[in-house]
Amino acid sequence: MEPARTLRVSVLQNQTRSYRNRVDPENSTFLTPWSQLMRLCLVTSMALLAIGCGRSTDEWLQQLKNPEVVKRRQAIRELGSRTGDAERVVAALTEALQDENGYVRHDAATTLAKFGPAAKPAAPSLTKLLKDKELAVRKAAEAALQRIAPETKLKPDSLNKSTGGTKQKTKI
Repeated sequence: MEPARTLRVSVLQNQTRSYRNRVDPENSTFLTPWSQLMRLCLVTSMALLAIGCGRSTDEWLQQLKNPEVVKRRQAIRELGSRTGDAERVVAALTEALQDENGYVRHDAATTLAKFGPAAKPAAPSLTKLLKDKELAVRKAAEAALQRIAPETKLKPDSLNKSTGGTKQKTKI
């Protein structure tokens, strides 16, 4: 046998032996470095997911009152998945519709839409938001109202507040 070929064969034999030493007793399958890496990634992902999901609805509701805009927006996004506590969450998000920050108002309206008809108590506040100074907030309020209370009649010019009730002509 050639020396290079002999070296390759012995390296392959050593690798095979090391794989054989890592046998899973339950399945009797070989645990390759790839499968070990995948298991490690899976366990790490599950641990990180559990850490993020470990906060209670009460903690997110408390964070909704944080002075930092980023923290309030994070709480709003997280509360959107708490459909089991819809009554409490909808009440808190309805209150957030009156926040001084437009991003918070926008996020609160968008999140309320996720609750659908369960968020009907927020409809009057969303209707008031149709006159908000920021267009993105008005659009989010309109979309939320369409999902929460589709029977609500919206005025055709409700989103054109910034243009004095008339549509702007765009120059081409």
